[in-house]
Amino acid sequence: MIDFLAALRSKTLPIRKSFTLEDGSWQQQPQSFPLLYQCEEVAVADFDELGGILRGLAAEPQTAVISGKPIGIVGEDRIRKTRENFESCPHNWMMLDIDGLNGPEGRKLQDLTPEEVAECAVSHLPDEFKRAKCWYHLSASMGIKEGIRVHLWYWLSRPVSDQEKRGWLSDSPVDKALFSPFQLHFTADPEFVGGDDPYPERFGLYEPPAALEAVVVPDDLAERAVSRLGGPRHVRDGGVIERQEIIRDPDTGLAIDGREQLLFDLSNEVMFELCRGRQDVPSVEEINDRLWARFQEEADLEIVNDRTWTRADAEVKAKARHDEATSGKYSFRSQSRNIGLLPTQKPAYATEMVEATEAKEQLDGALEGYFDKLKQKANPRLALRLTMGLGKTTQRSLS
Repeated sequence: MIDFLAALRSKTLPIRKSFTLEDGSWQQQPQSFPLLYQCEEVAVADFDELGGILRGLAAEPQTAVISGKPIGIVGEDRIRKTRENFESCPHNWMMLDIDGLNGPEGRKLQDLTPEEVAECAVSHLPDEFKRAKCWYHLSASMGIKEGIRVHLWYWLSRPVSDQEKRGWLSDSPVDKALFSPFQLHFTADPEFVGGDDPYPERFGLYEPPAALEAVVVPDDLAERAVSRLGGPRHVRDGGVIERQEIIRDPDTGLAIDGREQLLFDLSNEVMFELCRGRQDVPSVEEINDRLWARFQEEADLEIVNDRTWTRADAEVKAKARHDEATSGKYSFRSQSRNIGLLPTQKPAYATEMVEATEAKEQLDGALEGYFDKLKQKANPRLALRLTMGLGKTTQRSLS
């Protein structure tokens, strides 16, 4: 399968770390990152080709890689950290960044060969990675700071999404920030001024005994990616499992789980906005345009459980909200435990104030009817809102 690496190139600043020898020790120099990058999609077909590309990039100080897929015309100057320019994309390749691990017991780090550094890092990964070849690239601070510091590049048996990577490596000592469409994967060798690089050859091949060309992706990886978050869940059409609570990525702020609930909530917000100050019901197309735009802003649209989120999903919610506003009937079928007000041009029922005695009779009658339907093995739905005010009660009910 042909995959690609999104190579970002700076016209101004280097994208690598620089060290200067001062009074016998290496001092890291302050680093600034460029605002604009030119992006190129570099095709890669297999593990060997990946290694050739990475070896070439090691000599390009103004280039780095991200896992995101560029949106729009490739080659145009673009800002990196924005969803208007890059979107999440599953890949057959994966880079793991490992920092600060202890070396083998009884060995000094400076005595380890680069291959032994890679071997030590791999020993802390899930078994699937221990059986596969990888390209290692010693991090810029390897030999400068304490601990094992290395980048490991693997080829996978199938494309894997950022969210699946988080589930797969949640308990491993790797930098999870890389599992984002915007995070820079440093590929250039560092710069050493005033002395020699402690590791003149930082790039190479690590090959365990009987090594595989690709990491075998576990069959249940998609389920792991979702279930690791815990909490109540429901199964959507096609067996897709979604969390009932909206979970957002701490780095991007985007919803990565519970997106069915997010879409429902946003559809109600959009209807409130569109219905305010007008007498007609917004069209399905008008609702869908606004809803899909909002959903794209707030949700991570990468593939999870082999399920993509599309405009068609928003259209389902748009039609439901349109039908409710047209008919005045609301089902309250939300995945949330909380029931909120729903948009309409006018209340579904009158809101006259009634005396406490009458309010009690109405409440008793509503509950009696509800439980009668339950006895008949029906599936009734009832929502009650009671508002107290000056000795009278406002009663609003929908069923």
